[in-house]
Amino acid sequence: MESTFRDFRQEFSNAYPGDKRRHLRFLLQDYIPIGVLARTNISGMELFNELQNKGVIAYNNVNVMSEIAVLTENAQAKASVQNYKTEVGAQYDRSGTSMYLSLYRKNLYKAIIAMTEENGGDVENLVGFYGLRHLGHQNKWDVVFHLEKEVELKDEQKSLTSFANQLNKTAKSILIGQEVSRPITRGATPMSTATDGLQFAGPIGGVVTDSTSTTSRPTPATTGTEVNEDDFKLLKMIVSAYYDDRNCLIMLRVLFGDHVQTQQQQTINTTIDFLNALAETDDLSSDDISIIFDTINLTGQYGLQREIQAQLPSFPKVKKIPISTFTPYRQNIMKFGRGIGEQDVTKIDGYYNTPVKRYESSWKMIYDLEFRNIIKEKNIKEFIALLKKLKLPSTAESFE
Repeated sequence: MESTFRDFRQEFSNAYPGDKRRHLRFLLQDYIPIGVLARTNISGMELFNELQNKGVIAYNNVNVMSEIAVLTENAQAKASVQNYKTEVGAQYDRSGTSMYLSLYRKNLYKAIIAMTEENGGDVENLVGFYGLRHLGHQNKWDVVFHLEKEVELKDEQKSLTSFANQLNKTAKSILIGQEVSRPITRGATPMSTATDGLQFAGPIGGVVTDSTSTTSRPTPATTGTEVNEDDFKLLKMIVSAYYDDRNCLIMLRVLFGDHVQTQQQQTINTTIDFLNALAETDDLSSDDISIIFDTINLTGQYGLQREIQAQLPSFPKVKKIPISTFTPYRQNIMKFGRGIGEQDVTKIDGYYNTPVKRYESSWKMIYDLEFRNIIKEKNIKEFIALLKKLKLPSTAESFE
């Protein structure tokens, strides 16, 4: 079966030669780090091998590829998927726990298709608005890829509105004329038959409907923290991919400073390493995923909530959930790290370090100062007093 699956991946890849490869690079950003996708010479087969290695696709489930074929209206790719599903037959996984493209990515793809590239068109507007003239002549796929890579464009209302305002009426309507982050329906495309998976404990409340579905699905009236084992594995994968794609590891080192010891952190290189470490200490389990809620709240990465909801629609709105797994001190540290500016970091660096270390971010500074016991809960009052002496009262307020 592995050879058949490999042949299928190659056949599917062949359906996207040349410039069509840009479409794949864009659509697969939900699952493949943008640094990997930025390799302009990467082949389609390499892309789908990456998906296989990450567990996004398997010999018995290729729903992401199925969605891509339909979305890109690629007849060759659609035929390839249908033939492969027929060949796999009864072995094909229809349990509903597989991956799909996010609604944000699908709507953005449709908007790009509707964008204009001629002189004075959408691309020229974007180049001018975002100051991209240093990139030289770019097509619309490369421009959007660059904007997402530099986090100028992301799945947040303010960012999407700024981007959409530079587009023609049709493209703009596609992008912000609908709620781009609403949960997508499992099986919404003709080739997909999956059903909802994630269910949280607690009584059932109202329903949430989706523009791509004629059915409604329940959403919890109260927040439950339990998930089944399959959805727990999927949840960890989504969380890990999201933070890794955004190079958030150093921020997570600070966040989990009270949960994962410094010595153990030295062996951690990816978000999934952190999640597995938390699972080992029972801080995270399928019986209690509260720390995921708190992590999203304390890092302010609410786009992750939408990414999870796109595949696991019962996931709750975490803003309404009180922090329960982090101390007030750690919460204040995270508030401090998110609120401090580059000039503030420079001042603190200059005070503590000779020569200065020129920290690349507030998180690297905090991690270093905590490691050296300069910042710690017992002496936090002294640190606050220093911030005030350095004329950084707004940062000092993070601890009050």
